[in-house]
Amino acid sequence: MIKLYYHVTGAENHGCEAIVRSTVDLFDEKLKLYSYDKESDMDYGLDRVIDIVQDSPRPLKKYSIPWVMAAVEHKLLRSDYRFTLEMRKDFFEEITAEDVCLSIGGDNYCYTGQEFLWHYNRGIHKKGAKTVLWGCSIEPALVTDDIKKDFALYDLIVARETISYDFLRKINPNTILACDPAFTMGKAEAELPANFVPGHTVGMNLSPLIVRR
Repeated sequence: MIKLYYHVTGAENHGCEAIVRSTVDLFDEKLKLYSYDKESDMDYGLDRVIDIVQDSPRPLKKYSIPWVMAAVEHKLLRSDYRFTLEMRKDFFEEITAEDVCLSIGGDNYCYTGQEFLWHYNRGIHKKGAKTVLWGCSIEPALVTDDIKKDFALYDLIVARETISYDFLRKINPNTILACDPAFTMGKAEAELPANFVPGHTVGMNLSPLIVRR
């Protein structure tokens, strides 16, 4: 089964919503989405096109055996990998060797928290499943040696522009270049608002970043 994971911001981020919708259209089979914000996804109707599962952390009881083992790993190895495996145990228990898991979000590796993406990637492979870094952009200056090892672990990387493609191809030969899946979405016809003259109006969608700058 194809499973989409690390959908962190939910459909409130309409770029992420577009990636989910377009990915569903690209595959002729049932997909499952593991979301950090299922409620937001349902507000925007994603549950009508894909099966959504809430991916929430499972509370880890302090001084329990799993907590102690994770704390020791954190102390000795400076790694929270075991904490991630335990706290996201509900997610990892659903992964099987027959699954292909797509890490979505596009630019998640451009921000803090990259280590959690590595934890997911390792944990999924531990279950025997395949991983795909789907429609991604990365910032080469932020990539550490550990993250390079993470990139090398993916079974396939689909980069959405040439800067990321040229960089990632040197790390993982299973890297291809393709447009953001959102660009494959079909158009929806709508009536033009007042003062929009057909054939003589240019519409520009300005992001919050552009407005701020």
